[in-house]
Amino acid sequence: MKEAFGKYLQDDLEYFHGISYDDENLQLLFSSLNDYRFLIIRNFFLVKSDLLNFQAGLLD
Repeated sequence: MKEAFGKYLQDDLEYFHGISYDDENLQLLFSSLNDYRFLIIRNFFLVKSDLLNFQAGLLD
């Protein structure tokens, strides 16, 4: 995942060349978008879990 983000951010990628699409660059784009989505959702889950554990600790 880290390598894909690095490759995506390092270059100014072209996704369309006149009459054809660059499948490799498109695959990298969609892979990076899916990985980013996963990281956002995972971070939200972890923050929410910490909050719920804190609130449960207040009840004890």
